[in-house]
Amino acid sequence: MTTVSLISGKGGSGKTSVALSLAQVLAILDYRVLLVDLDTATHGASYFFETRKPGLEEWVLANPYAVMKPTQSDQKAPEFGIEGLISEVGTHPSFSFIASKTQFQTSDWETDYVAANATILASGLERIISNREFDFVLFDCQAGVNVVTAKALELSEYAVIVTEADSVSTRALRSLQNQFSHVLPRNTKALINKLFLQEKATYDQLISILRNLEFLPPIPFDMDVRDAFARNVIPLQTDKPTPYFSSILRVLGELVPSTASRIEKKTAELEDVEFGNYEQELAKLERQREYLNRKRQDSIREIEREKESNERFRRLLIPMLLIVASFVPFFYEKFSNKISSTLLIAFFGITVAYAWIVNEIFLRSRKRRVLDREQKIDEMSEEIKVLNERIERYSTLYLTERKKVLF
Repeated sequence: MTTVSLISGKGGSGKTSVALSLAQVLAILDYRVLLVDLDTATHGASYFFETRKPGLEEWVLANPYAVMKPTQSDQKAPEFGIEGLISEVGTHPSFSFIASKTQFQTSDWETDYVAANATILASGLERIISNREFDFVLFDCQAGVNVVTAKALELSEYAVIVTEADSVSTRALRSLQNQFSHVLPRNTKALINKLFLQEKATYDQLISILRNLEFLPPIPFDMDVRDAFARNVIPLQTDKPTPYFSSILRVLGELVPSTASRIEKKTAELEDVEFGNYEQELAKLERQREYLNRKRQDSIREIEREKESNERFRRLLIPMLLIVASFVPFFYEKFSNKISSTLLIAFFGITVAYAWIVNEIFLRSRKRRVLDREQKIDEMSEEIKVLNERIERYSTLYLTERKKVLF
């Protein structure tokens, strides 16, 4: 049985997303994992799963020894032990969940009943741990300092402080360390979440300042990941491995080294693994980008030459038509006695019209070729844009990697 608390100095660090991802990866690795939502203020994971079973608040209020209860409440107290709160979330058969609260219809926000009965809560969590039904129990704690988080840390073998690469998050992290110094487990590590490649210098400076705290491999910012969580989807599928999948595996491997063998086995099973070798993948993507850039530049030069050629031809056509028109008086004077002036004018008109039509057809085909090439350039530009995004993700992972990948 391994217990892990995920904590943060302030809200918005993505702690719940990391907790959900770690739990999902552990389930994918065939560990029996239980995620407990201890965020009794925002209930993020409870909203994410929307389980129908009662939550921790309903359970502690059912305890006859609860020191604080709502004076008027229509909440129905569960008539079973804390094990009755466990439900399967559906994302994976070995992934189970306990909500912090599920009955939100009553107006009782004035009091945190779970925190008020933290001792009862701790006894229930201890019972779950002692039953050894699960390989991992993860506590998704509330941001900041509170008694529920302190109880979770006392029960945990590992702790992950989820933070971001900015000065406010750094100050909050330091405050969290000071406030929880007496309950932080020995295996406490920090995790930089939502890291941009442009923040690498800040990241390096941060880990050099906080030398007393070991950092896990960072998790890069990924808009696709953010969108997936917004749609109530954990973006970790074995059929679509991504850099985010890789970063979560790396975090788990460094946090709990005993998982390394399963991580290695699972990675070998994945098809079309996108993140097997960062250096090799980066080199491949950069070569592809360089090839497309060269091809795009060649196409741009060809278009410029084509446009210059078209313009020269168009400019040359006008003097030619003027020269032809200048011969009209000469031919009229020389042949006016042989053919009628109407036929002569018609002949020259037809000649000019024919020249103009040929020119239009010729130029139109050349213009069409230019438009086709410009469309291909737009397509290459879009492909280069996608490549740049992928390269940035890989670079964020690779350049900020302090240790070699464990698998």
